[in-house]
Amino acid sequence: MLDAVDEINISSFKYIDSVSLKGDKARIHFGVGAQTVVEVFKRHNLDPFSYALICVDNIGDGEVRYGIRYEQLLSLKVACLERKMSSL
Repeated sequence: MLDAVDEINISSFKYIDSVSLKGDKARIHFGVGAQTVVEVFKRHNLDPFSYALICVDNIGDGEVRYGIRYEQLLSLKVACLERKMSSL
């Protein structure tokens, strides 16, 4: 689990719609791609959908949208960091 969590990197981004409307004045956001988290978990033989940090919304016509519960993700990242720090 620690290795998987280490691979989940928070990055900055701007929403494409906001850039179209506001150009350079579009605000910068921070987060992770939900699909990336799903891929990382699967690569580490973890079922991403058994963890509360992944949300799956059916948006119709068989399409789904993934989301992240950040309080869950950040709690997991902190717990893993604490575990690493205590082993030093």
